Amino acid sequence: MAPESIATAFGSNLAATSGTGTIVTIQDSAGTVREARLLYAYPRQAAFIIPAGTTTGSATVTVSSGDGTISTAATTRAN
Repeated sequence: MAPESIATAFGSNLAATSGTGTIVTIQDSAGTVREARLLYAYPRQAAFIIPAGTTTGSATVTVSSGDGTISTAATTRAN
């Protein structure tokens, strides 16, 4: 995933039915946490833009649903 590219997360309970209140954050290999711009969110899928400045290496994506459900996944940000 490159900065300012579109990424999609798949899972369950990623958003309330309406998608309202869903927030996506990325913690990069430097430990910096940035909020990603959400494009859309559905209960099983959320699309977002990787924030500018996200460093190369391992990263953690966190999706916080409007109903309070939190989902996380590890990924790698390549050059």
